Amino acid sequence: MQADLTAAALASSAIAAIAGARVHWKRRPQGERLPALVMHRIHSGASYTMEDRVRLTPHIVQFDCWGRTYVEAVALQGAVEALLPTLFTAPFQGAFLRDIREDVDRDQALAQTPVATEFRVSLDAQVWHLIA
Repeated sequence: MQADLTAAALASSAIAAIAGARVHWKRRPQGERLPALVMHRIHSGASYTMEDRVRLTPHIVQFDCWGRTYVEAVALQGAVEALLPTLFTAPFQGAFLRDIREDVDRDQALAQTPVATEFRVSLDAQVWHLIA
């Protein structure tokens, strides 16, 4: 699922226009410039029949849209929201927005300045993926 979702995000012209190829799982590489998209698989569920595992699997994916400014983070959020309705062809079987959260990440900069240095908008989506 991660490889397929990464490929879909990288193929999105809206995401590419904002983040380029800065699309990652779990964390951004240290020192990488913004904006960037970081995805996290929060939950995966599996269903079973009497014969075998059902190949269609729901995942909850968190999309962290990072920007140098609030406007940049929100623009990337919009690009991710535009991607979700396109995830209806194999290997995907739908993606549905569940939640949006906004955050200011001051990290280590907080000790040096009270001004936000990075902005993040997080989206949670249920992504249905057909396993091979």
